Order: sequence, then C-alpha cells, then structure tokens
Amino acid sequence: MASRMSKKEWKILGIIIAMIDLLQFILDMFAVGVVVNEIIDVVVGFSLPLYFQIRGVSMFNPKRAGAFLATLVGEAIPIANALPLWTLDVYVTYLTTKGEGLLIENVPDITNSIPKNIGNARKQGPKYQNGVRSPNPRSERASTPPPIPPSSS
Repeated sequence: MASRMSKKEWKILGIIIAMIDLLQFILDMFAVGVVVNEIIDVVVGFSLPLYFQIRGVSMFNPKRAGAFLATLVGEAIPIANALPLWTLDVYVTYLTTKGEGLLIENVPDITNSIPKNIGNARKQGPKYQNGVRSPNPRSERASTPPPIPPSSS
C-alpha cells in the first residue's frame, strides 16, 4: 500500500509530534508530569500507528515496527522519556516511507532496462565437442558430422 501522505502533511505531523515531545520534556520537570506523560504516551502510542495505517503507511515494515517498539520502551524509562523519541519515530517512519516510494517509482525503469531478447535467447551448445570447436549452437548444426578431409600421404 502506497503512502498517501504529502510532504506538507509529514511536516505538520512532525511539528505536532515535536510539540508533544517538548510538552513532555517540560512536564518532566514537575511532579504532575510523571502521571500526565504516561497518559500522553498511551494516547500517542495508540493514535500514531492508527493514523499511519489510515494514511496508507504500513507499520508492518520491520524498520518502522522496530522504531515504534523502541520508542515505546524508551518512553517507559523515566530519564529517557525526556528525549524526543516520538519525533525520532516519525522521522524514521518518514525516511522508510520515502525510501519505499523511491523504489516503487524506479521499478518501471528497472523493468524497461531488461534486454528484450532475454526470454528468447538461443541456447548455446558446448563450444568444444570431441576435440572440435563448434562455431554454431548445437541446434543449428547438421545432424551428421563434417566430412573428414583425406590425408595426404
């Protein structure tokens, strides 16, 4: 499934997620931040992959799933949750999606570069048979061996 997210949409999503990470960083300085950050992590943890799926970005890609799981683990660690892990996750997802898009765009170029005669290539016989070089493929040679020239004695 191809991504239906435009570059502008990626930028807006990145800004929103960066603002959430900044809010979490500020809340970490206060006691109430411990509870509120956990709620924010749960909400973002459920809504971000759902949003990606709705917009055509599959989270079943191993790199994306790994980045998402690493983000969830990092957000659960008390000191590490101050890092902008959600922003990093969105950035990794963007890069992997962009890479898939480039690959999909270049597939017609790759298939058009295959030589046209590759499926109809002649099967070549052995170059040498019984000590004699065969200039033509086996299928094009006559079924009888070439005549042996008379020896001059």
